[in-house]
Amino acid sequence: ATIRCVERGGTLGELSMVSREGVYLYSCEALRRTHVLSIPAERCREAMDRHPECRAEFMSRLALELTDRLEDMALLTQGDAMSRLVSYILRQLPSGRGKEPRVVRLTIPKRWLAAQLAVTPETLSRLLAKLRDSGAINIDRQRLTVLDEQKLRDLMMTDD
Repeated sequence: ATIRCVERGGTLGELSMVSREGVYLYSCEALRRTHVLSIPAERCREAMDRHPECRAEFMSRLALELTDRLEDMALLTQGDAMSRLVSYILRQLPSGRGKEPRVVRLTIPKRWLAAQLAVTPETLSRLLAKLRDSGAINIDRQRLTVLDEQKLRDLMMTDD
């Protein structure tokens, strides 16, 4: 199962830092040429012990990551494909509520996003077209503009 796709500059394996042995709880696979910086868990713990602000930031990010994974699991077991897609889009939105349209950059290939949402690439394309046709989003290649956030939320709650 694809749990998530890590984008350029993203982190992976953070949960191993809260394990005494530094055991990884899942594995990963690079789907394109990748450069990885591996930092031993013990070294990270030492740095966080010396820098409490770093520990606070780590714990905050870990809490967000765990919340996202729990939501993903709930949607995969209870939600339909549209709910999973809309939830993903809403979680990718930048924070803040300015007047300008809110933009989500799809920085991973759509076939990887489809795998993460447990749908086929064709189903993902149909769902994005449905959101576009409803006036909730506009999509131009890798740039998804949310035009009506409330309409997105309504579609998530009513689609079968």
